[in-house]
Amino acid sequence: MSKSIATIIAAALVLVGLQDPAAAAFGSGSVLIELRNGQQAALSLDEFDAKHQTFHFRDGWQVVELDVSDLARLSLDSTEAMFGETLPSADVLILNDGSTFRGLFRDIGLLSVTFLIVGENAGTYEIPRAQISAVVFGRDVLGDERRDFSLTLDLLGADVEFAMANHYEAQILETNPMLDDPAVNEYVNRLGQKIAAASKRPDLEYRFYVIDSPTVNAFTVGGGKVFLYRGLIEAMGNEAELAGVIAHEVGHVVGRHTVRRMTDAMRQRIFTAAGNYRALLREAKYSRDEERDADYLAVYNIFRLGYDPSALNSVFDTLRAVAGGDPSEFDAFFSEHPTSEERIENTTAEIERLNLKGLRRTSAEFGQMRARLSSLSPRGQRIDFGVRSAVVPAGEVTTYNVTVSPRQGLDYALCAKLVVSGAAANDIRVLVLDDENYAKWQNGDKATALHDSGRGRTISIEVPISNAGVYYFVLDNSFTTDADKKVECEFWAVQGQ
Repeated sequence: MSKSIATIIAAALVLVGLQDPAAAAFGSGSVLIELRNGQQAALSLDEFDAKHQTFHFRDGWQVVELDVSDLARLSLDSTEAMFGETLPSADVLILNDGSTFRGLFRDIGLLSVTFLIVGENAGTYEIPRAQISAVVFGRDVLGDERRDFSLTLDLLGADVEFAMANHYEAQILETNPMLDDPAVNEYVNRLGQKIAAASKRPDLEYRFYVIDSPTVNAFTVGGGKVFLYRGLIEAMGNEAELAGVIAHEVGHVVGRHTVRRMTDAMRQRIFTAAGNYRALLREAKYSRDEERDADYLAVYNIFRLGYDPSALNSVFDTLRAVAGGDPSEFDAFFSEHPTSEERIENTTAEIERLNLKGLRRTSAEFGQMRARLSSLSPRGQRIDFGVRSAVVPAGEVTTYNVTVSPRQGLDYALCAKLVVSGAAANDIRVLVLDDENYAKWQNGDKATALHDSGRGRTISIEVPISNAGVYYFVLDNSFTTDADKKVECEFWAVQGQ
């Protein structure tokens, strides 16, 4: 790099993290563009959406929207000759004096272009547009490489993120039946570590766990801690599908989405940083953009590893069918914002930009792992029905119900933990009733409860059940006339107890 060019760049250097991440609109006069198919045009550049890597041009009154991956060259100098040779493997920034720099195009604004230079003088720079002749877009640069997913506005630094992830990890390991099979765990961890190493946040200490439960789901608590349910692994048809789910959760880690949700929830005083992980998963739902980003990152992550990313669309169809319109209480991977149809549309748009020739869907190791998993007996499989907060008025009752579906099998124990506060006596009575006896109880007829806790302040319930169906928890505060009771409730079922 010549001294004069180094001076230009040094003078223009701005920390890209201080930029407004929203698309910057501006009127910039004509630019020359060349598409990858060789088409050329002189258009007016209205705006560039850095988040979605999309240019908005104008040709007279007509708006033209183009993805970065559609472009071969953007010439800011109207006298610059158009580009007609083979595209380079990386983006190239060409200055007016002919100097060139390899790296990644990141953004363009009214006055400057943001470009990540690699090699000598490596760094992210904002360079005045007046000094730039053209940007040539590399043929091998994938869409996710030009976006910085690490930038996030939250109250919590990395140390707090890791501390909270460790806290929730310990809770999950203590309160859930974990799969105790070295062969399956080693396979899942090996696949997860491979995906994490190819992610945009590869330096974290990642841990991948399997919860021995038929629930079809996966989630992360951030900080590199990813949890898969046995039921999800059993629902996957091939290794590419499983890799896609893991890459989606790793995408949430890359974008620090969990810590963003924690920050928002703490602002709203929904839960504290040291709260229960189920409250985190229930209340701190990912936004539409965060789910879209995690899918976007998953597409490119598994593509780099040689997997067919269209397997992600198969996952969406599988989860929709398995859930039957009733995803779990604290669904993580299966999210209805955006809908499965929208997620398939979004991922398909990215997949169409890629060359899928020669990509694989499965492996012999996946088949061996699935066979091994099928041979294992369930070990205290747990199905979560959620966490509830209730205020039971004096002299009244409040009822919750849970549904044990036929696919969840027999030989379950229906469990609950209730903690009462809000009155001097701090007690409540809980009845557990099946569907038939609940109808009798409602009609004032004689009913037989599966469980009657009596009055208590902290109540733990474990009731054996042998049939699928609806079960009712009746929180009874009818014995007092002047004290409302606040009750924190958690409901679940455990198999083989």
